[in-house]
Amino acid sequence: MILDEGFIEDSNFKLVEASKGKRFANYLIDGIIAQFIGSALSLVMGMQADSGFNLIANLSGIGFYLLYYIMFEHLNDGRTIGKMVTRTKVVTETGETPAVEALIGRTFARIIPFDALSFLGERNNGWHDRLSHTLVVDLDKSTLPFNETV
Repeated sequence: MILDEGFIEDSNFKLVEASKGKRFANYLIDGIIAQFIGSALSLVMGMQADSGFNLIANLSGIGFYLLYYIMFEHLNDGRTIGKMVTRTKVVTETGETPAVEALIGRTFARIIPFDALSFLGERNNGWHDRLSHTLVVDLDKSTLPFNETV
């Protein structure tokens, strides 16, 4: 069950939401990495493109941004590079690593205009968390189900 203090507790696990500071650090770290690699790929692709360079660059940048989150969160048990640095992880409401379908939905929800503003409330989760029924937990304060890795 979800408690007012921002965590979920069950007899098998305790999930404490990551703080807004850790979530912001994740956003910055992952955003910088995704932007840098996406820009580099767009530049390489754009060198061979014709007058449609701007469109190709923008679409490939957005595509890489989406792929970055889906790929890392799926292949690394719910963790991007930013989440590895801050010791946080994306989990379901039962503390398990989300299925790839949930991660895809979560990632596409990130591009909803003003998603970042959804963090201005009291809870430490945004629309992309709520819509995908996931949350980002602090691994130092949470106890995950037995079959989940840290």
